[in-house]
Amino acid sequence: MGLLDLFKSPAVVAVFVAVLLIPAAPYFITALRQPAPHVNRFVDLPTTRAALHSSFKPCQQGPAECIKKLQGLRLKFSAHMLTRAEAREFVKGFWEEIPDDLLNQVLDMHSQGNEIQAGMLYESLLYWGGKANNVALVVIDVQRDFSQPDGSLYVEEGELIAGLTNKLRREHGFMMTVLSKDWHPADHSSFFDNWRKYPLLPGSKQPAHVFDEVTFADGTKQVLWPAHCIQNSLGSQLDPALIQLVSDQIVFKGLDPHADSYSAFRDVKDGTDTPLDQMLKKQKVKTVIIVGLALDFCVRWTAEHAVKNSKEDGHYETYVVADLTRAVFEGNRADVLAALEKQGVKIIQSADVGRILAEAAAAK
Repeated sequence: MGLLDLFKSPAVVAVFVAVLLIPAAPYFITALRQPAPHVNRFVDLPTTRAALHSSFKPCQQGPAECIKKLQGLRLKFSAHMLTRAEAREFVKGFWEEIPDDLLNQVLDMHSQGNEIQAGMLYESLLYWGGKANNVALVVIDVQRDFSQPDGSLYVEEGELIAGLTNKLRREHGFMMTVLSKDWHPADHSSFFDNWRKYPLLPGSKQPAHVFDEVTFADGTKQVLWPAHCIQNSLGSQLDPALIQLVSDQIVFKGLDPHADSYSAFRDVKDGTDTPLDQMLKKQKVKTVIIVGLALDFCVRWTAEHAVKNSKEDGHYETYVVADLTRAVFEGNRADVLAALEKQGVKIIQSADVGRILAEAAAAK
């Protein structure tokens, strides 16, 4: 039997490979234990934390030159990865009073496997601490009845909005985030099944189908919807995939059975305000960035009212992030966006948000 014939035996081949590899095993094990080549670790975490802490304190008043310094630090450390324990120590080093429940949610939001990107975490905490801009993210009605395919008023591709909004929040920090929720009583006048409970304007055509429009006796025009977002129902819950932090503000709308409220600012019938305007003014918000569902109704009305507020008292420069919305009637998208632009709303894409935040920080 020749040498080549020996290597036809699987057992002989296995022994040969083992003889070659066993001496090298320690090197393979050591290599596997090392961090991935692209992961940079803080060599001296306390020193780095102290440097960030000293740079953070002077920025509490928000001078433009200090904001630029902070942005530079964010870029410098953006590639560094922290374990969860390191990230907790890192945050506490410059924001000692952060509540534990908020800190845990922040860490959860930024986790990439078992690690957290330091630069992104630092920038987000800086913004959430209200030091770098006067910008609020307003997330409109990302609720199960709109976002889930089995929802009673499902918006096509609505299930994508939670993930896209999460991505936006991971990449950028906002001084505050507001989540609006439709919160209708079961006898709400906008529900098709309820229209007979409310007198129509004499001579008005009776509705035959969902989405028909009626005029009630008081002159209010109303699109009739499937029953949706009934208070405390499963459909009224926020999309389960949507990030919600304890620092987020919630605005409930549509509580009056006699008045719809597409806008997160006020209802359709008599302009009764929600708390949103006061929430924003309390935090000295100057700019609102709006995302959510649905573009052609609740997003549109919210943006229109934000612009109206800005014209009245010098508040809200208003942006709608077009790729982070979906419409009930998607064929109307271009017309809706054009109408919003005519009223002074700026239509942007999610890729533009970073620039807007940087401009807001520099101008503060």
